[in-house]
Amino acid sequence: MTQKNCENEIRELSRDQQEMLDEHIDRLNKVFKGKDNYAGIAVMSEKYAPVVRENKEAYPLNEIQVIIKKNGEPFVRCSWKSDEGTSSFPLQFSAKTSKSGQISGSVFVRGQMESPIVIDSSDEFELDGFYELMVHACDEEMGYLWVGDGKNEGLTRMDYLLSGNLNRNPIEKLIDQMYFQNATSEGTNHE
Repeated sequence: MTQKNCENEIRELSRDQQEMLDEHIDRLNKVFKGKDNYAGIAVMSEKYAPVVRENKEAYPLNEIQVIIKKNGEPFVRCSWKSDEGTSSFPLQFSAKTSKSGQISGSVFVRGQMESPIVIDSSDEFELDGFYELMVHACDEEMGYLWVGDGKNEGLTRMDYLLSGNLNRNPIEKLIDQMYFQNATSEGTNHE
């Protein structure tokens, strides 16, 4: 989803929502200019696949999954696979890493949100609730995961290498590996 499409999706906004929209667009512009300490996910051009962009590098995506909770309840859920085409890509996401190492994010999901939200440890933005975020994206070789509520320690980012049978959904595979490895190791006694 390009910036122009994002602006067409957003209607009348409150002052707080407008400030978050301005911050969101500013962050995305920095992501796609290749600024240091910024990473993001969006469509750079409708001719090209959505990408994870960090610094000067861009990695075309195969799939994404986003879950946002508001006050502990599911608020937004979306997923996308490359065979669905660029025009249906719903996500704009940016992450900014501060000098102290804290990660804050801004996210907009087309068709499911009135305006972007900025998840940040500062009190600069007045949110209408407590938000938790999970953004997961995969390309051919890597998986990228951002999770957290933006408070205290900020968001957490994990990158991992995809290996093995890639015909299966990498998200499901990661969850299975984490779940079964933990279950197996918990039952082992090393005394």
